[in-house]
Amino acid sequence: MLRASASSRYGVPVTRWAMALTVGAAGLVLTQAAGAQAVTGRVIGVVDGDTAHVQIRGVDTTVQLLGIEAPHTMPGGAARCGAPEASRAAERLLPKGSVVRLDVDPTQDAHDRSGRLLAYAYRGPSASPWTSVNYRLVAGGHARVRLSGDDPFEFATEYVCAQVTARHLHRGLWGSPCDGGAATPPR
Repeated sequence: MLRASASSRYGVPVTRWAMALTVGAAGLVLTQAAGAQAVTGRVIGVVDGDTAHVQIRGVDTTVQLLGIEAPHTMPGGAARCGAPEASRAAERLLPKGSVVRLDVDPTQDAHDRSGRLLAYAYRGPSASPWTSVNYRLVAGGHARVRLSGDDPFEFATEYVCAQVTARHLHRGLWGSPCDGGAATPPR
């Protein structure tokens, strides 16, 4: 697992390091500076509510939006409840051709098991937890918070609060006809 800075706000001990991470065969380099890894790219398209293709330095990079899980369309075309709406919300927030800033969380791996870049996506100059595409999908009820492993991602608390609010207000997945689906939301 990649780590940065002295410690996270969740008390997880981390070590200081300064290194370059090479991503993909084309040599995309994300550099570590002051605990944050960021790169800018252009949106090629949205795969579903939590995955997009972004061109970074000429390379089509698959990006999994960190900390969230949106319903998917299954092989054969069957869609889970809310999948088309989640995809449309992601397409509105990440329109083709738009410039996007991708930040890798220093408390998490930079890639998932499938090799996708795990990142927060931002459009515009602000990079707070509340302005990320990831957060906005959770706040709109189009995605659930995804907590995995022992170390929560950096903005887990903010995302869980947004999910609780979306659930309370019956937004997106938390409203009819999905009513939260099969997953158990955090309490």
